[in-house]
Amino acid sequence: MAKQSGIIKFTGKLGDFTGYRRNKDHIIRRRPEYVHQTAATRQAAHAFGIISRKGKLIRQAIVPLLDTRSDGTLVNRLNRAMILAAKEPPVSPSYTPANDRFAGHATADQLSQRLSQTLPNPEHHQLQSLKGFRFNPHTGLEGILNQPATYTPEGILQIPAQLVRMPQKATHMEVHAIAVRINFAERCITGIDESLEVIQLDTSCKGQDQPFNGLDLPLSVPGKGTLFVVLQLRACTSCNGEVYPFHDRRYMAADIVTVIPPVVPVQKPVGKKGKGKRPAYGQAQKRYIMPHTLAGFANANAYSKLSPSFPQLE
Repeated sequence: MAKQSGIIKFTGKLGDFTGYRRNKDHIIRRRPEYVHQTAATRQAAHAFGIISRKGKLIRQAIVPLLDTRSDGTLVNRLNRAMILAAKEPPVSPSYTPANDRFAGHATADQLSQRLSQTLPNPEHHQLQSLKGFRFNPHTGLEGILNQPATYTPEGILQIPAQLVRMPQKATHMEVHAIAVRINFAERCITGIDESLEVIQLDTSCKGQDQPFNGLDLPLSVPGKGTLFVVLQLRACTSCNGEVYPFHDRRYMAADIVTVIPPVVPVQKPVGKKGKGKRPAYGQAQKRYIMPHTLAGFANANAYSKLSPSFPQLE
């Protein structure tokens, strides 16, 4: 692809050419006259379209609530993280044939069926891999916190007491927790909850490591869909009684702490009605006797009417 060096630069379609903007550079390329698509390329394009729609919905739900700098690489980074997760097969450590007491009496098909029931949904595995994703590519939560934050089943985001990495001029730390529930089946945002706290730091401590007493932030978003919990930390300073955030990207982090997929109950396959039951009282039961015995030769003609496939004796 060639770079646009003229005064007027464009993006999009213009005749037989298409303009792009990538890494602050304008690029132009000629559109092909004919695109040969195989079954594999069509399947890959379909999968990429699904991932792009999910990534767009995640960005629309979370990015407006953040206070980080705008990042032109967010779209590609988020799509790439979901594509790489889709290529990795989900692993279920909860079930192995070794810890199954019925594994020795089960067939290969029964073992594979039991293992498939314990494996997570591929779509859920793809979304759960977004745990730890950085909305600020320059700094993550591990650059500020020494111990990670955890989200409890009771709906509380717990940040343990520890030493936090802050600049020497910082007097406060802003803690912003966000919980968003997204229903990808209906392509909508079902609920949002936020919790914001400004913690005053001990300015008497010298160095970047400053003590932090810990914090519990309640977040509750009931409803259907996948739950995303995001934690944003920013260094702040006070001036004339007002608290202002630092605009240094090294002390501004916003990561996805956890992703909780919706709970889908596993339905057991229901067999045909009446399968495996004994015939009712008074109902005739078909019997087939091989005519290699005397009783078989004697009763073959009697039972031949019950079975159309039984050979007739002459």
